[in-house]
Amino acid sequence: MSLQRLAFLGILLGYVLIASQFALRTPIWQAPDEPAHYNYIAHLLDEGLDPPEIEPGDYPAAYLEELKAQRFPPGKSIAGIEYEDYQPPAYYYLAALAAALADDDAADRVHAVRLLGVLLG
Repeated sequence: MSLQRLAFLGILLGYVLIASQFALRTPIWQAPDEPAHYNYIAHLLDEGLDPPEIEPGDYPAAYLEELKAQRFPPGKSIAGIEYEDYQPPAYYYLAALAAALADDDAADRVHAVRLLGVLLG
C-alpha cells in the first residue's frame, strides 16, 4: 500500500472516530439549531412527507433564549422551535429515515441523525 493511500486512510479513520465521538457525546440540543432541525424531521415522521411550512411564531425568541440560558434542561419542551421549516427537504428525508431506524427516544433519534451527518461528511 502506498504512503499516500495509508495517509488518506489514517485521515479518514481519524475523522470517523473524532466525528462519531462528538456526535455521541455532545448532549442533545447543544449542536447549533438542533431543536429546530429535529422538529423538521419529527414533522416528516409524524405528518408524512409533505415538508413543513414556516409560519409566524416558529421562532419563539424569548423561549429559545430561556432554553439556551438553562442549557436545554431535561423536561423542557422544544416543540415550538420550528424556524428551520424553510430549508429544502432532501437532507431531511434522509435524516427522517435515519431517525425512523432508531428507537422512538429523542436522544436515540438525535444520535442517529448526527451519525448520518458523520457518514455524509
